[in-house]
Amino acid sequence: MNESQTILAVDDTSESLTLLANILTAAGYRVRPADSGELALAAVAANPPDLILLDVRLGGISGIDVCRRLKAREETMNIPVILISAFADVKEWVEGLQAGAADYITKPFQAEELLARVKTHLALGHANLSLSQQGSILRATNEQLLRTMAELKMAQEQLLRSERAAALSTLAGGIAHQFNNINAIALGYLQIVEVEPNLSEKTKSYLAAIRKALERSVEITSRLMPFSVTQTVEEVPLSLASAVGNAVAAIRGDVGMAGASIEVDLTEGISVTFKSEQLAFVLQALLVNAWHAVLGQPVRKVKISTGRRAAEVYLRVEDTGHGISKEKLSRIFTPFFSEKGEHAPKLSPQSSVKGVGLSLSVANSIVTGHAGRIEVESAPGVGSTFTVWLPQEMPASVAV
Repeated sequence: MNESQTILAVDDTSESLTLLANILTAAGYRVRPADSGELALAAVAANPPDLILLDVRLGGISGIDVCRRLKAREETMNIPVILISAFADVKEWVEGLQAGAADYITKPFQAEELLARVKTHLALGHANLSLSQQGSILRATNEQLLRTMAELKMAQEQLLRSERAAALSTLAGGIAHQFNNINAIALGYLQIVEVEPNLSEKTKSYLAAIRKALERSVEITSRLMPFSVTQTVEEVPLSLASAVGNAVAAIRGDVGMAGASIEVDLTEGISVTFKSEQLAFVLQALLVNAWHAVLGQPVRKVKISTGRRAAEVYLRVEDTGHGISKEKLSRIFTPFFSEKGEHAPKLSPQSSVKGVGLSLSVANSIVTGHAGRIEVESAPGVGSTFTVWLPQEMPASVAV
């Protein structure tokens, strides 16, 4: 059972070395002899043994120095070393144990004692090695568990964002449709009352105030309509260049955005799998957000570009706007958070997503629901850059 275990026997006395070899070989161990400390170090470096029997008082490098060097190296520090000495020098024993030796045997030694100690320290060495291996396995398992937990957390957050986006869409759509009906009824009755004869000036002023409030209600309802994303259209590969072209054409045709300087730098052949209305919504939200940011700025410039990196494609919208502070940057994807005040220009229905505080939140949820992410870089007075990263799909030649 000892045939696979190798012992390096180190002694500069040939008689002692022969005796050690005979005893160990008879017990079934494989023995490699060495007659100096230098040769012992070279033998260990070439092929580490399972255990080392090491004479303390060698010519040249002493046994204790050999032991100290072995214990200083990570590759050999776990090999058990049993020191052998012809002198019962307690100080020498202590020095050897401090150098890292596992045990001490004095000459002349008894075969039974030698074999018992060899067997014990081989077993302990094997146990220590097993513990070390188990520790490595445990560490690797723990790291894998931590990675898995992180992936699960990301998946859970993505699911929550997707569910939140769906809930927001359902809520916004329901509110918009309900208020459309209410507004239509109220405006209908208002028109009837407004044509009544003999209305006092005071009554007319009340009716004018009611009409203004209803028109405001209609405007707000129209802003909510884009968030009611229907679920009837299937996801298909879409040309990112075509989708961007359509979005840019729409924003350039909006009278509320006259004077826009929009630069386009598109990489052809990129496609992403989306519902067309969802992709259009993401593009519209980012472009309108960028245009609002540059209003009132000395330089009103928006740039939109696309490209590839490894297994991902990106859509980037840059602006020369007022920028976003670090405190607000962490909240821009929060539902109903908006920096756009009443001073913002009145836009046509195409761009009516402004002011509600949902466009970036829903856009982010749509993107994360497609295994993507939106990264934002911004600095006050410099501008902002929104980059949408998505997995690359099939070639755009088969895209819609």
